[in-house]
Amino acid sequence: MAISKAERLDRKRKAELQRQKRIFQDPKLLAKLNEKRRARYAENKKKSKGKKIPRKLLEEKRRKWRDQKRNQKAKKMLIESANVSTPHSVEKTLNFHDSTTGTPSFVKDSSLPASNSTRADTMRKENRRRAEVKRLIQKNKVKQLNAKIKNLERNNNMYRQRYYRLKDSLITKSNSPRSKMARELKGTSIPREVRKKLLFTTSVAADLLDLYASTKSYKKKKILTDNLHFTSDM
Repeated sequence: MAISKAERLDRKRKAELQRQKRIFQDPKLLAKLNEKRRARYAENKKKSKGKKIPRKLLEEKRRKWRDQKRNQKAKKMLIESANVSTPHSVEKTLNFHDSTTGTPSFVKDSSLPASNSTRADTMRKENRRRAEVKRLIQKNKVKQLNAKIKNLERNNNMYRQRYYRLKDSLITKSNSPRSKMARELKGTSIPREVRKKLLFTTSVAADLLDLYASTKSYKKKKILTDNLHFTSDM
């Protein structure tokens, strides 16, 4: 009579447990196994050197590692509470291969002692406490970042106002043609082309006035006054 898939997997698990037990009880087999593991680790490390693991894949791996470690600790606590030397007698209370994640997980069994349920409740409370602490830490970090953002925005507005005030003061103190024209035409809307022509004319007039003031020759000054008519307020 053919055996079912569940029975076949059960036999396979029991055989694997017996094999592991036999290896861990024999120092030579254990040393050989450790040597193989070290060689495989070195080979995998050499292959993966220089490769970057995607962030999502790394987070998924870490989540599986945490789940495996958590179940491993829980299994150890069950073994210690039942005062059993090997995990073979606890096989009925544990499902060593979950069909979805491939990691060990608990199977609800009413035959567990009361102390085991108490330990499970304690572990759940501890996990909830850790999750709450983690949530509070993240909330505090978000609060600090928001405070930094507000501080940066306040400093940005402050320095912007300083820049505009300094710019206005420089324009007021400067005697260049552009500054003079900006002061005289402040609040007046003028087309860009007209503003350019006016600035050019003002600059030329200022240059001619500087040339007239720096010229010491009477004849050159007379030529300038005869050909160009300057007003006293220019």
